[in-house]
Amino acid sequence: MGKNLKRTLGADELELNRLIENRGLDIFTVNDVLQLVEGSEKETYNQLEKLARSGQLHRLEKGKYCRHNFRDEKVIGSFLVKDGAIAYWSAMQHHGKTEQLSDIMYIQTTSRKKELKVFGVTYVFITVRPYKMIGILKEGFGNHQYRVTDREKTLVDCFDQPKYAGAYGDLVDSLNHFRDLDTKKLIEYCKAIRNTAATKRLGYWLNQLSHPGAKLFKEFAQNNISSTFSLLDPTGIKKGRYSREWYLQLNVDPIMY
Repeated sequence: MGKNLKRTLGADELELNRLIENRGLDIFTVNDVLQLVEGSEKETYNQLEKLARSGQLHRLEKGKYCRHNFRDEKVIGSFLVKDGAIAYWSAMQHHGKTEQLSDIMYIQTTSRKKELKVFGVTYVFITVRPYKMIGILKEGFGNHQYRVTDREKTLVDCFDQPKYAGAYGDLVDSLNHFRDLDTKKLIEYCKAIRNTAATKRLGYWLNQLSHPGAKLFKEFAQNNISSTFSLLDPTGIKKGRYSREWYLQLNVDPIMY
């Protein structure tokens, strides 16, 4: 925005609040506001802090704010970290593939960040290597945009790190709600995350549940998996018979799913 379009404010932070409201900024940084006003960063920051203390804005963390009545947890979660994307069980909920509700929002990112609680929601940031940040959609509009993993990447992520995917049985059950998956995308993402154990687990369950994409995925998986045995449920204990077809130790009973 050109300098001549900026607003010159007086000492009254209420004028700043009206400007933020008029420009439709529901969630923003200090730098976003500096694009709208004349004045130093310190002056603008102090005014925003006064508005936060009076309850007219909510301070998410240093330099990041939202309107006092803004509660969109997907937008907030994606906003809290630069490259954040809603992922794992939270993305499963977003795609409507589970009825299990949670007050935890999982955010995938390449940054390291401590969990943060905002408006009763706990945001947990899962740090991954940059090569795992693929399969991400942009949804919402304007100031309400957010990033979320697509359906196929969500599923691959959940088998990559099941501890962020709710109960293991619910994860397996969700495959029955993903009958129209793009198997080629599944293969692409499994190659990208570089975790052959996740490929084994996903391939095993697709085959076990007679999923439409099971045959194609199996052709890929069995040419790319290691001969080291992995646990079918990595969150469980080491027990059960071994499957040499998938190089998995079946530590959960497939009949139960």
